[in-house]
Amino acid sequence: SNPWVSGVASLYTREFYQRIRAQLKPGGLLAQWIHVYSFDARLFASILQAMRESFPHLAIYAANGGDVLIIGSAEAPLKPLDSAPLAGAEMQRWLARLEMSGVADLELRRIADGHTAATLFADIVVPPNSDYFPIVDIHADRARFLNQEARELLVLGNATLPITEMLDRQPRRRIETT
Repeated sequence: SNPWVSGVASLYTREFYQRIRAQLKPGGLLAQWIHVYSFDARLFASILQAMRESFPHLAIYAANGGDVLIIGSAEAPLKPLDSAPLAGAEMQRWLARLEMSGVADLELRRIADGHTAATLFADIVVPPNSDYFPIVDIHADRARFLNQEARELLVLGNATLPITEMLDRQPRRRIETT
């Protein structure tokens, strides 16, 4: 849900991420959706800081032109994407609906890792979003009213130069074409 909806911003706090981390099995991952439309970079940076406290290993993917998906791991760097789960007929139907065919298409949507995203937002001085200091809850409706956008990450992912490849701590996986 959108963070400007009453009560929803609590799904983006450091306390929420701490609770989620405690509930995951070893090796479990968090998948967090967040939009960049009607939002701003300061709010996004606050969420990213809160998330990185519990999930220091991140990968950020563009879902579309207005949404991102953040995958977080508490224990270890994320493994390269595996094509095996995408091989089934049902999954292929879902991918086709999204005009995707496999891992190569998912890799193209990868914007950055957590280190690169944190570097991008490093000059934004804002504390982590918290139940006790609810930056997102207080400011999300203002960003929506002003129709602001936090598109910095999407721009980074669409850069003509290989910026993320140079900044990411783990090189991107190269897809073999046959």
